[in-house]
Amino acid sequence: MSKKLALRLLAKRQTAIFEDRFDLHDIKLTPRFSDFAREYLLTFSKINKAPQSWRRDQISVNNLNIFFGKYRLNEIKPMLIEHYKQHRLGSGRKPATINRELALLKHLYTVAERNDEARTNPAKKVQLLREDNVVQRVLSETDEERLIRSAAPHVRRVVICALDTGMRLGEILSLLWEYVDLQNRVIIVAKTKTRKTREIPIRRRLMTVFEEAQTQATSGHVFRHFNGEPIKSVREGYKNALSRAGLEHRHYLFHDLRHTFATRLAECGVSLFTVKELLGHSTILTTQRYAHPGRRAKQDAIARLDRHGDACP
Repeated sequence: MSKKLALRLLAKRQTAIFEDRFDLHDIKLTPRFSDFAREYLLTFSKINKAPQSWRRDQISVNNLNIFFGKYRLNEIKPMLIEHYKQHRLGSGRKPATINRELALLKHLYTVAERNDEARTNPAKKVQLLREDNVVQRVLSETDEERLIRSAAPHVRRVVICALDTGMRLGEILSLLWEYVDLQNRVIIVAKTKTRKTREIPIRRRLMTVFEEAQTQATSGHVFRHFNGEPIKSVREGYKNALSRAGLEHRHYLFHDLRHTFATRLAECGVSLFTVKELLGHSTILTTQRYAHPGRRAKQDAIARLDRHGDACP
């Protein structure tokens, strides 16, 4: 730096001090991103979020750390975050995944501002990516029957519960008998993503599943392996069921069973508000993504025009 430029910068800083525009945050050493991110996970995310959401935050923080870990919070500017977006896109990550990471980054800075560790939130000035990658898959009734028929008994029970309740996989595997009221035919979902308890009535098909499960145990976890151990994962069992059913090409995710439940309700004329309550969503906007009309419902809609002709406006 030349002497002339240094003098110009000094004069500029002196003017800022004189006009009371200089803030001590400008010279305060803010934490490194890696250190504050670790603190965020332990003191905020782990305490205030459901275990599944906390684990997802851990994954996002690990990815953010690779890029931002060496920087201090006040060194991360919007343009650097834009470079992060391009870096993640270049590595093949989907827009929805990147947006989730950006949302966490934005909230991390909000917490930092609240604790006087950051003066501004650079993530607020960064636009999220357009999400064209969201594919909503709904099982046809034929595919549903094939999947259930091809699943191993312990996986079949979990699949039927997902199709008949719309519960998340984590909610199903953590379900305890004390939250299953067979007399009143209702499930009380207590361990939820949104931390809000909800009730789901038990269908006839699911009632049979619970009666079968009671032959193994009547307390503790509802869904168990043949040896009585609680099921911790159905990843391989679900994959094998899809393979035996000849449905690999459909690329059905387990979460698509939840989509299917919501869509079936919507097609039966159930209000979106009721679907929202059954799914346990915080807002009805989320429910609208799940409850979408299938091909049959669209065909019925067009058929109405044919039946009514010019009578329809």
